[in-house]
Amino acid sequence: MPRVLVVDDDPCYLMILDRLCRSCGADVVTAETADEARAALRKETFDLMLFDLQMPGQEGLPLIAEVENNAGLASRAVVVTGYASIAPVFTKLRVIDKGKLDELPGFLRRMLA
Repeated sequence: MPRVLVVDDDPCYLMILDRLCRSCGADVVTAETADEARAALRKETFDLMLFDLQMPGQEGLPLIAEVENNAGLASRAVVVTGYASIAPVFTKLRVIDKGKLDELPGFLRRMLA
């Protein structure tokens, strides 16, 4: 069963992303803060990681920069954000617009296959 890390400070989006990943057959670990995400990444390996770009105190940006600079993580990381139009300025990772979550199940199935 594929393992997915979902990082988002918004409990609603965290729940939506968790359920979408589980509906695609994934085992999901959630984190509401960058520190929780870092702890999860130290403890285990994930097949896919979904990161929110903007979290309190701008903590999403440094976390995403750390992931981008780690080749082993970057290839499995996706930014899921409401700021998709400006996200490419901040990241070289794949970006999915939170406003287009209907596209996410197909994307997840392809990524987790």
